[in-house]
Amino acid sequence: MTEFQIQLRSYLFRVGVLFAFAILVAQLYNLQIVQGEAYTELADANRFRLSQVPASRGIIYDKNGDLLVRNRASYNVLIIPSYLPDDATAEAKIFARLSELLNLPVTTKLEPSAGYNNGHFHAITHHQYNRQLNQQSINPRSRRYINAPRGIRDEVDEKRFYAPFRPITVAEDVDPIIISKLEEERLDLPGVIIEIEPIREYIYGDLLGPILGYTGPIPQEQFEQYEADGYELVDTIGLSGLEYQYEDSLRGTKGLENIEIDATGQKITCVSRPASQTAATRIRIEGSHQTGLG
Repeated sequence: MTEFQIQLRSYLFRVGVLFAFAILVAQLYNLQIVQGEAYTELADANRFRLSQVPASRGIIYDKNGDLLVRNRASYNVLIIPSYLPDDATAEAKIFARLSELLNLPVTTKLEPSAGYNNGHFHAITHHQYNRQLNQQSINPRSRRYINAPRGIRDEVDEKRFYAPFRPITVAEDVDPIIISKLEEERLDLPGVIIEIEPIREYIYGDLLGPILGYTGPIPQEQFEQYEADGYELVDTIGLSGLEYQYEDSLRGTKGLENIEIDATGQKITCVSRPASQTAATRIRIEGSHQTGLG
């Protein structure tokens, strides 16, 4: 090989390196400057999420100022389908662990052909369970869950395709000890989040039930009426007694919070939170006479 050929090859190599470097610089400029704002918005969309903050219902007192009805914290377990693992076995392990901790079924559907060639996968897919009816996933339009509880995987499969980023409630009013175990294992349970929701607590139990009434999901036949007043399908309303009579005063106003989340969908911090408005109605009760004091 002549000296000219060596110099030519060296020159071509340097030109090739400079050309490749120029392409990298141009692509970097395109990503950081030209499309930087668009990619920043996409990154923020993955990193931040708007979460609804439920408003506590108003507290009820008697004429002497003694507490009759108050709110207490209820810990709910939710799943965001889009943050679950793509691997079917890893997802099944999460469902099995939730089934073990919450005493809920993984599935109530019979699939005799699923998983028989893999004993471990079949075992964690069809996990044994004890029914705890007060923690079943609730469909506000149906109360059939009381007699036929739905499985965790069934809930997720039904909603993962048309609302993958929408949290699905799989258990309500869970024992704080169980919640602490879920928090300890949060890194092993991607897509599983904990929500704190205020629920009603009646100090005297059923003693004043006929007067105070009770709350519950919006009846299907009345939903259009309540929707016009700003209610959503999952909202709880007063269905009888003072809870129903003073619904407008007791309901409060929901808020929104902008939260930062990690790769598993878990909340890291609250970026901004417009405060929800909690109703503070006082109800005075004198025998059979009831007067709202506002």
